[in-house]
Amino acid sequence: MCTIGALYRDDGNLYLFKNRDLIEYKENPLPLIEKGINHKYIKFGVDIENKIPGIWAGVNDGGLAIVGADGNCIYDYKGPHYGGGEKTWEAYEIVLSKYESVSEAYPFIMEYYFENKIGGAGDIIIMADRNRAVALEYTMNLWSLQFSGEVPYIVRTNFFLNMPHLRVMPETNSVHLSSAKRYERAIGLLSANSAQTTIEDVKNLLCDKANGPGSLSICREGGHGEYKTVCSVIFEISKRNIKAHYVMNEIPLVDKYQILEIT
Repeated sequence: MCTIGALYRDDGNLYLFKNRDLIEYKENPLPLIEKGINHKYIKFGVDIENKIPGIWAGVNDGGLAIVGADGNCIYDYKGPHYGGGEKTWEAYEIVLSKYESVSEAYPFIMEYYFENKIGGAGDIIIMADRNRAVALEYTMNLWSLQFSGEVPYIVRTNFFLNMPHLRVMPETNSVHLSSAKRYERAIGLLSANSAQTTIEDVKNLLCDKANGPGSLSICREGGHGEYKTVCSVIFEISKRNIKAHYVMNEIPLVDKYQILEIT
């Protein structure tokens, strides 16, 4: 359960961001720079022991970045022909290794999911390059795509916006209520002055504890059995620099972010 988004400033700079929320604490490996097929990329891996392939977030030297979030507001599919979500992490990493634009990457993602029969409770992906972003909502070969357009930002918080008929109403339990509350808060913060948003503004958003602190806030500090924010990352992509601002394995605070840059 995560908060993800992409935002374009009026000077063309891009921020793609994610809070990683987990119920059970899991040690996350520190980010590193990998050499892929066509591109170097900053890798946020999924396994401290490096036994499980893939990434939960990353950006490459072509300026393409990707983040994901579970679509936990639909019912889990248990059919015989669909597997778990681990293959999503592999898909994210292949994208950064091979491609440098949204137009190249999203058709690959869709085909890869089809070939690998990725199912479960659904997936939400935001990819962005220097020119445009796209949010992909997916479940069981059903896709909906939202490209950046009239507003300079896209946000998701674990429920489907473009396929609301698949979404459980937020009042049913606290998990779904959290998605609604976090989305409402993030949109409120971004709509205030999005075209001039600074990196500090994005950090403040990801560290925001309105509706909490607890499982309903963007920066989550849930109790036993509830979601907690354990990592946070902001990819800053400009004409000259590609940076990852990140906090690993602890609740994010504005002054805790470190930087890794692709040179």
